[in-house]
Amino acid sequence: MKILYPIFCVFLSLPCLSQTANFSISTPNGSFCAPQVVTFQQTSSGNPESFVWDFGNGRMGNQPIERITYVNPGTYIIKLIAVYRDVAVTTEKTIVIHRSPNVTLTAERTLHCKTGEVSFTASGTSTGNYIWDFGDGSQPITTSSNQVSHNFTSFGSFTVRVKSFNAQGCSQESTTTVNINPLQVTGTMNITSGCLPARPQFRVSTQLIPEDGIANILWEFGDGSAPVANTSNNIQHSYTTTDDITAAKVTVTTNLGCKNEYYFPEFGFGLPPTDLSHGMVSGRDTFCGSEYVEMNAIASGAEYYLWNFGDGRTDSVNTNLTEHRYRKLGDMMVSVTPYQNGCPGTPDSTQINIEGVISAFNVRNTCDALNSFTFPNQSLGNIDHLAWTYGDDPNVRDTASFHGAHVFPSSGSFYADLLLVDDITGCRDSVRKAIYTALPLFISDKNSVCKDSMIRYHVEHDYDPESGFTYEFHVNGEVVNNGTVNHLQYFPTAHGLYDDFLVIKDNYPGTCHDTVRLSEPVRVKGPVIDFSTPFSLCYDSTVAFINNSYPFYDYEPISNWEWNFGNDEGDTAHTPNPYSYPMPGSYNITLTATDVSNCMQKTKVPIRIRPLPIVDILPRHDTLCLGNSLELIAYSSDEITWSPLPGMNCNNCDSVIVRPTTSTNYIANAISEYGCKNSDSSMIKVYGPIDLRVSPADTAVCLGESVTYKVNDDAEGIISWLPAAALNASNPFAATASPQQSSEYTVVIRDSVGCFSDTATASLQIYANPVVNAGADIRQDFNTPFIINASYGPDIVSYSWEPLGDGLSCADCPNPSGTLLTNREYTVNVTDRNGCVASDKVKVIVNCMNSTLLVPNAFTPNRDGLNDYFYPIARGFDKILSFMVFDRQGMKVFERRNFSPNAPSLGWDGTLKGKNNFNSQNFVWVAQVECEGSVITQKGTILLIK
Repeated sequence: MKILYPIFCVFLSLPCLSQTANFSISTPNGSFCAPQVVTFQQTSSGNPESFVWDFGNGRMGNQPIERITYVNPGTYIIKLIAVYRDVAVTTEKTIVIHRSPNVTLTAERTLHCKTGEVSFTASGTSTGNYIWDFGDGSQPITTSSNQVSHNFTSFGSFTVRVKSFNAQGCSQESTTTVNINPLQVTGTMNITSGCLPARPQFRVSTQLIPEDGIANILWEFGDGSAPVANTSNNIQHSYTTTDDITAAKVTVTTNLGCKNEYYFPEFGFGLPPTDLSHGMVSGRDTFCGSEYVEMNAIASGAEYYLWNFGDGRTDSVNTNLTEHRYRKLGDMMVSVTPYQNGCPGTPDSTQINIEGVISAFNVRNTCDALNSFTFPNQSLGNIDHLAWTYGDDPNVRDTASFHGAHVFPSSGSFYADLLLVDDITGCRDSVRKAIYTALPLFISDKNSVCKDSMIRYHVEHDYDPESGFTYEFHVNGEVVNNGTVNHLQYFPTAHGLYDDFLVIKDNYPGTCHDTVRLSEPVRVKGPVIDFSTPFSLCYDSTVAFINNSYPFYDYEPISNWEWNFGNDEGDTAHTPNPYSYPMPGSYNITLTATDVSNCMQKTKVPIRIRPLPIVDILPRHDTLCLGNSLELIAYSSDEITWSPLPGMNCNNCDSVIVRPTTSTNYIANAISEYGCKNSDSSMIKVYGPIDLRVSPADTAVCLGESVTYKVNDDAEGIISWLPAAALNASNPFAATASPQQSSEYTVVIRDSVGCFSDTATASLQIYANPVVNAGADIRQDFNTPFIINASYGPDIVSYSWEPLGDGLSCADCPNPSGTLLTNREYTVNVTDRNGCVASDKVKVIVNCMNSTLLVPNAFTPNRDGLNDYFYPIARGFDKILSFMVFDRQGMKVFERRNFSPNAPSLGWDGTLKGKNNFNSQNFVWVAQVECEGSVITQKGTILLIK
């Protein structure tokens, strides 16, 4: 059994203190009486992520609402753990399930033979009230007594109920049945007719309830004699009257006062009739076999006559006349006995003779030709002449054949008649039998039908309805006896070819039945649905469908598939993709398949989606210093196993102690009774000793340079650099130092939980930079020699002048020289023996004057790469402020402002707005240039040559 720890807040924290676990308890009727269904609903604060219930009776749960049945009375402690994101809060409540009262309802008697009061007692442990319902339509009553009486006013069987209550409001019901039925009295007589004097014995039977007995029996014999009272169930009485007895009865009274009577059926006794005379009405004693012989009898006091005709047959008539036709020939001894109330008189007899012929024949037909009949002759007597007549041709008589034979038309109602003549006696007799023929057609209203749809069978060109023939339908192996009804509605429940037939039976023994087959079998078609899914799956599984459905006939393929997963979702594919149900529960998966003939079949398969077990670990994550331990608690109502096992004190406990040596993700695996699995994890980060290293450890740089210090990549924690003001530690794992003097730096690292720390230092030496002075700027006339007189500090080991190859005499000497052709700025870079570098700059400037602005007087813009642009050439000038070109009419054809001199591509290309609009001609130009802060303007002409 799972154990819920009696704690009120796990992993105490501010969130824990702000959450409260709670739940409500209710029952359908407000009582807590065994057996009782109790509803528990969580009402915890916030939004718990899961729940673990212990209901105190061995049952566990994990749903927000649980319904538990308590069978036995007792006190139960209900525990709820509400699991939040980072905490679990526990609460518990106690419920008492009270014992229901034990009540048994008894009646003074459950069997009664008269209406009236019946007393009831409710025995048991009840100490409260009782509600009584007597089951006869009267209003229930409430009493504080366990005994009550009720007056039943009618006969019947009544279910009486009592509901008993105890002090806790618990109730229990008990029932008993009271049967109130009138006393059952029946009677019998050993003789009810016969000759006087008669002494019949009367007997009475009663059905007494077990507690009752006979108190009195009153016999009344209905002949005017005095009644007789006794307690015996039988008595004899002597009758001397011939009157019919209609009022004989017996009345029975019991010890409990029940009473009922029984009237004996009418009976009577008589005297033997006398003066009997009888005879044949015709006065003859010889009769033809075809005659109905009339006879009469009369006797004094006779009520009826019993005739024995001498041929094995008898008849009882209450008239003087009777008649009889003999089916035998020969002498017959006819006797008659007169009776009065069963008392016979003296019989009398007469002998007569039956002669001539008696016509009789059987009916047979040919199974291969049902309209071909034979009639075996079964006649009696001396046959001198005979004649067969058939109803399809009554004018033709067959007098030659002793046995009849005839082929009737294939369809119709006919007869066969046999006439016999005895010439000696002159007697004649005939008999006629009906003959029916037909060519029936057994018809179905469809030659193909969808399974489970209706087929209507009927018969066309049938036998005459007067024939009384019966119909036996044979449908796909099933026999349906349909009586005289010649049509049938049938719903086929299986696919296939129904080669059905009908058997039509006539009423003559020994004839062949008419078996009629369908002209073609009925094709019962449609899809055959056959699919399967697992019966039970866990919620995290997908339902795989195996669809083996197929069309019963390949040429009528299935055109439409309709799946219903039992939750208003479905699919229309032959086989749906594996499906995941959105929630656990019981579902019915229905597949409906429709083929191209619109035949539809449907099958339903149940499936149960089992919920996953609930499991939550707290803490969900935590940190440990190496060597310390931590308690992990898995909250679940199912069995738990943990992994990994190293550093754990138990692998299947709800609460475990772990002592990991490295950061470990612990997993709690829960498995339910249905095999469903779920898991939760807790990441425990382990902090061990820190090995801090800094690089570079000790180094030197030139003044103005910076050094980036880095700690080793595997160092984790909070890093501090000292002195902090001298370092740029925006990235604490790579701090930058830019000191003005030699310094020492310290880095300290601590892990985030305060387990371990470490320190490292680094020394930095600063070298002074070399001294260099490139000298004053040089200003001279164009094309004159110059020398740069630079000065340097000690320990210079190398020189480098820039730009290279621009008129200087050397690039790696301390004082280079050259010729001044254009304004230029030179830079000298020096390196001392410590590798430190320094630099300085110097300018050489051409004195600016009018003579140093040169403008050509002609150009040839023909795109040959020679003299294609017209532009100013300046020596000693810094900037061309403006340069404009005008034609002879004074129209400006080119202008450019604020550009560097000596750039051909910035001059005029001889076009106007990109077009070659000019032939060879002269143009006027105007240029403004800047020299040492003053503006010089020059003008001139230019010849454009084409």
